[in-house]
Parts: sequence; C-alpha cells; structure tokens
Amino acid sequence: MLNTESLAQLQQLKADIKQEQRRFTGLVTSSQGTFGFVRADAGQQHFLPPQEMQKVFPGDRIEFQLKTDDREREYAAVEKLLESPLKVFCGKCIQHGKAWFVDMDLPRLSRKLFLPPSQRNGIKPGDWLQCQVSRHPVKDGKGQASVRKNLGQDSVADFPSRYASINFQLSQASNAITEISAKIAEQLTQRPEQRALPLVSIDPPGAGDIDDALSAEKTDAGWEVTIAIADPASVIDVGSKTGIAALQRAATAYLPHRHSPMLPCELSHDQLSLLASQSRLAVLCQLSVASSGEVTAARFANAAINSRAQLSYAELEHYLQEQQFPETLDTDIQQSLLNLDQATRQMQQWRREHYLLVDDRPEFHMNLASDGRIEGFTPVTKGAANRLVEECMVATNLAAARELRDAGGLYKVHAGFRPEKLKDAASILQESGFTELEQAEDLNSLQTYRSAISWLGASKEHQHHKNILSRFLQRTALSSQPGPHLGMGVEAYLGFTSPLRRYSDLFNHAQLQRKLAGQPPLALESATLQQLEASLGALRSASYWAEQWLKCDYLQRQPAIPMTGRVVQANPFGLVVRLDDSGIEGILEKRALPGKPRFSPTKLRFSSEDQHFGLDDRLTVEISSIQRDKRQILFKLPEKAGDES
Repeated sequence: MLNTESLAQLQQLKADIKQEQRRFTGLVTSSQGTFGFVRADAGQQHFLPPQEMQKVFPGDRIEFQLKTDDREREYAAVEKLLESPLKVFCGKCIQHGKAWFVDMDLPRLSRKLFLPPSQRNGIKPGDWLQCQVSRHPVKDGKGQASVRKNLGQDSVADFPSRYASINFQLSQASNAITEISAKIAEQLTQRPEQRALPLVSIDPPGAGDIDDALSAEKTDAGWEVTIAIADPASVIDVGSKTGIAALQRAATAYLPHRHSPMLPCELSHDQLSLLASQSRLAVLCQLSVASSGEVTAARFANAAINSRAQLSYAELEHYLQEQQFPETLDTDIQQSLLNLDQATRQMQQWRREHYLLVDDRPEFHMNLASDGRIEGFTPVTKGAANRLVEECMVATNLAAARELRDAGGLYKVHAGFRPEKLKDAASILQESGFTELEQAEDLNSLQTYRSAISWLGASKEHQHHKNILSRFLQRTALSSQPGPHLGMGVEAYLGFTSPLRRYSDLFNHAQLQRKLAGQPPLALESATLQQLEASLGALRSASYWAEQWLKCDYLQRQPAIPMTGRVVQANPFGLVVRLDDSGIEGILEKRALPGKPRFSPTKLRFSSEDQHFGLDDRLTVEISSIQRDKRQILFKLPEKAGDES
C-alpha cells in the first residue's frame, strides 16, 4: 500500500508527464494586433497573447507549452528559441524620455528594440537605420539592436526608393563585363545577318534597356510577323558571376526615383540593348499569322540585326491614328508598322475568341517634383500602340512555351481558384446563370474555367460576378514543369521577351540556346526556384513600400475634402477603396461602416438592415487617418453618406 509521500510523488509524476505532453515546437506568425500565433509542426495553430508575442519575432521557430489562463482559455507560452531568421532589419530611431529605441519596420509587427547608448553615436531621433538584432527578446521580452548603417532623415528627395532598396536587400548588378564584351564582338561576326528587316522598337520615352523590335510582312495567307528579342543568354552563362548576380536580383527594380538594372548598365542599356542603327545579337521569333489572327507556325533562330528606328508608344499611336508617318521613317518601315497594326488587331480578336484576355485596370503615372514628392497624377491611356506590342509579346511567349515544353522551360502557372474558394466560385456562377458546371471541382479544368469566364465576359450585366471571381484566384507561380495558365486560358505560358530585365526570361533564353545547339537542358534546382520567388517578392515589396510612402505623403498635403472611388477588395475586416483621380488605395475598416454589418465571403459584401457595401460599389470617402511611416491610409464615410452604387 502506497504511503502519503509515494502518492504525492506519483501525482507529481503524472502532472509532469501531462505537462511534457503539452510541449510542442512550431513557427510564429504575427497578426494585425499585438498578439500572434504559433503553428505547431503537427499543423494546429495556437494563440500567443501579447506578453508572449513580445518575446518572439514572426518567423521564429520556438518550443512552447500550452497553458490555460484564469478564464480557462488556452494559450501558448514561449519556452525556448530554436531558430530566428530575423538578423537584419530597418526602422526609425525614436526617443522616449532618456531611452532610445528603433521602431522596427516589419509587416504586421509593432515592436521597438532598445538602442544602447554605445549605438547612438552620430544618430538623432527621426533617423532611419539599418540594424542588427543584438539581443533577442525571448528571455524577458526586451530586445536590443545594434546599428549597421544610418540611412538619415526621410526629407531627402530620393529617400523612399533608396530606403526600400536597402530595407528589402536588393542586390547590385555584377560589373564583370570585359569577357562578355569580347564574346559579343565574336558572336556578331558569326551570326547570320538579318539587317535588312525593317525592325522598329516601341518603348516608353527614354527607355534604354530595349528588349525587342518588331516587323511584319503581308502574305497571301495573312502575315509574317518577326519579333527580335535581345540575346544576353548567348554571352552570359547563368552559372557565371554575372548570371548568379542576375538570379539574386531576379528582375530590374523600377522604383519611383531610380531604376536598378538586373544586368550591368553597360550591357542592358548599351551592348545588348536593341538600340536603333546598332549591330546587335538577337533571337528571332518568326510567326506565321493567318488572316483570322491565328498563329499557325513559329520558328526561332539566332541572328545579327540592326533595329531601324526607336519609337515611343505615344509617337506610334499618333502615326497610326493619323495614318501618316514622318519622312524620317522610310517606306519599308511605314508599311511594316501598318502590317503590324492589321495583324495584331486580328491576333487579339482570335485570342479573345479562343483564349482569355486580362481586363485592364485604370493606371496612373506619378508626377514627381524636384524634391522627390508627388505633385500630381496623370491617367495612363492604352491604345493601338500598346495593343500592337502586347499581342506580339504574348504570341512570342506562347510560342516559346511550346518550343521549350521538353527543354526545361521556366513556366508561369496559374492554377485558377484558391481551393477554399471553389464552392463560392461555383455559387456565383450558378447565380449568374452559368449551366455548364456539374461540380465545383470542374473549375480546375482549363476548358471549364475558360468557358465560365468567357460566358461572364460576354455580357456587361455579369461583369460584377466576373470581378468577384477574380478575387478568388490564386497568384501565378513559377514552375519548372509546364502547366495551364487559367487566367489567360492557355495550356502553357512563360516569359521570353524581356531577358534584359527578368531572370526567368533570361533562363528561358539559355534553355533555347541549348536546344538550338543540340545540348541537354540546364537543371533547375528547387532551391534556385525558391530563391527566385523570394527575390521577386522582395522587389514587389520594395516597389510597394516606396510608392505607398509617397502616396501617403501626397494625401497628407491635400485639403480635407470628400473623394470618390470604387471598392476593389473586400474581406471580413473591411473594404479597399481605389480613388478615381489618382488610383491611390486606402482601407475603409468594418468598424467605420454604419450599423452592425455582416460580411458575405461569397458575395464580398457587408450588409446591415438598410445598407450594403461591397465590391465594385462607388463610394464617397474622406481621410480618417494616414500613418506615413507605416504606409497606411484609412478612409471613413462622410456624415450621412452611404452606398452610391
């Protein structure tokens, strides 16, 4: 028989075992508030209250214990830090009394790290800093930072772009070009010459990295369209220093105050750019286009070319509208441009009937003053010149996707609807009257998806339903295996026409060159693909950061007046409203809506007893608050204002 002491030991042992069973490892994620979550390795997600979230950063791997508070609510308590990927970050120096801190500039995280006196030399409050985590807060929730670089005050003209480049760690292009220059000269002497083609490049004004030039000839069956693409892959090995640097950069960074090229400027803006009247290496994509607009054949070949002219979109638009060309363009060029106009009109019509066209959204050009701030916006209009170039690029990319199907192409795959939104998508289609859908999973097939979107697009009354479905879609992903691009309605698609500016296109050029030479394709490691996706994500984030900073600054300087806009996104937390005169987007939070509205995840709409707010609605809004440092714009409804749709 057990004595009292033995019973106590047994009970303690059971308690210890129970506690041990409630210990897990997992990954920390943040929220919009001060709390967070940890996702256990087994998949379950657990709540991290503010006092525990203060001990960790998003992305940390931790060991945690499940506990219950005095109200019997379960939460995760941090036990041990296993790994923290956050080493370097940027933020703003702030002062509270005698204490100095760095307000960390990280998405969905409000956190300040202590800046010791030894780190304050030459720094003043308001400076933006690049820092390193010198003491992780896991022990007591009090972290510290050391300064790597003082980025200065945000009043400098190019600050948003310069800061975004450093914050998102955009790498610099390699400058090792001497050997490449020699290769270019050698290749030009060996290439078949196609210098008589009336090729013309069409780009924005001032463009230097010219990837393509176009020409077209009328035939009895339709047209022969030639797209000449710059050819860096013939002289840049993707495994070389320059090639690896291009992979790390992923693409040319287009920030408001600066463009950072993927390849060295000496190459992308000079020796490899298809500048007018210069001998250049090129890959020719020669398309046979039927009078219906269908591309019936495509051929790829290496060549040495001379682009005959360089036009801007606005110049070509004017020439096509007036059907009159300047004397500086010879008759061969003029006729070629007219042929291109006719051919691409038919090509777009054929694509509209057989594939899917992506809807254009209103775009605005930011006009920057000498101090680097926005002084206004100009609407971007697209016409015949844009259509002409776009159809040639799409046709070339489609042809390259077919050419590289068995040669290791890097594809753009669009899988359609997010799995959790399939049933909602089916419900919207049934509500709109689409009858070809037997079960929601059918929307995963290219044919059914294409039929559904084409059917909605054929009628203006269903445009709203089409817009709802577009918010249920997955993002396009890069893949080493060909797969459907449902958004475009095609069996396979990849990037090929911008090898000076996008690494995926450069890689595809390298694979084509190997195929033309009878060599096996390059292997694409999964780690390389992940690195490319991560670098592209950093580019998008850097561009958004800089542009949103400038837009916040712009709105802060505008008079407080009502503004009109359209709802372009809706989720359970609120609405995103895009302003009509600038394209600036801000958030109208759920709590700013009248009454107690309920959100429909199917219709993307908030509804109360007498009012409705949702996707595509036109609203009048006012500024509620702007936090420039956090790039956040919040709207509110004017007094007694409601849905104007």
